[in-house]
Amino acid sequence: MTPEQVSQVAERLITAWQTIRAQTRTQDAEQARDVIASTLRLHRVLPGQWLEQLLTRRISDG
Repeated sequence: MTPEQVSQVAERLITAWQTIRAQTRTQDAEQARDVIASTLRLHRVLPGQWLEQLLTRRISDG
């Protein structure tokens, strides 16, 4: 991944985390589970959603 791509994933993760905190503030862990999963999926921050990008550029490519 390029530094820009890493930054984009980080920004999406921060946004997802802020959304999760706001939406689950009054929920217990069981209630929050579905909100957390759907929010992470929606913001494309689950490992399967960005891992392929990480593996497409070899270190030797510069």
